[in-house]
Amino acid sequence: MCYSGSCAQKFISLFKSIQGRLKSVSSEFEITVPEMMIMFELYENKTLSLNELSQKVESPKSSVSRIVDQLVNRGYVLRTIPVQDRRTVELSISNKCLECFDVVNINDRFNDVIVGGLEPAMAEKMISALDELNLILKENR
Repeated sequence: MCYSGSCAQKFISLFKSIQGRLKSVSSEFEITVPEMMIMFELYENKTLSLNELSQKVESPKSSVSRIVDQLVNRGYVLRTIPVQDRRTVELSISNKCLECFDVVNINDRFNDVIVGGLEPAMAEKMISALDELNLILKENR
C-alpha cells in the first residue's frame, strides 16, 4: 500500500527519470546504457561466460548475446575459447575498450546522475531500501 499517491505512478516516473539521465551520460560516450552495463560487469569480473553475464545484468541471454556481438564487432569485448574447456566461451573487456573509455569514471557518472543530489547518508539509505525491495520482488516472482 502506498501512503501518498499511486506507487505504480511513482515508480514509472522514477524509472523514466533515471532512464533519461543514464541515456544522456551514455550518449556522451556514444554507447548505450546496456552496453555500458556489460562493459562494467566485464571490467569488474575480468572474464565471464554469456550465462554469467546475462545473470549479472539481469537480461535475457539472447539480448546480452546481441549486445556482446555489437561490442565484439567494435573491438570493445573479446571472445576467447579456453584450452581446458573448448565448449565454453569467455568474454572479457579489450585493451581498446580500456583505452577508449574510463569505465570506472563512466560508472561513477551513472551513479552520480542518480543519487548525486542526495546527502551520502540518504543515498546509502535509499540504495539499501531499493536492494531490499528488489530482493522481495525477486522472491515473489
